[in-house]
Amino acid sequence: MAAEPSVPYVATTQHNIFKIVNQLEIDSPSSDNSKRIPDGILYINGLPVVVFEFKSAIREEQANIHDAYK
Repeated sequence: MAAEPSVPYVATTQHNIFKIVNQLEIDSPSSDNSKRIPDGILYINGLPVVVFEFKSAIREEQANIHDAYK
């Protein structure tokens, strides 16, 4: 039988640190020394959680997320 926790768990976000960074240069791990620059990165408590690539509604070319990230 599992023991009950002495303090009840309460989900809250007030103790988390949220940060959004835009246009951060990231070195590619490949040998060609290229850089990747995502449009935005969401960090929660210092950990990158979401990478954003925004598309323009007025651009004519059809690009998918893989092409935009290259």
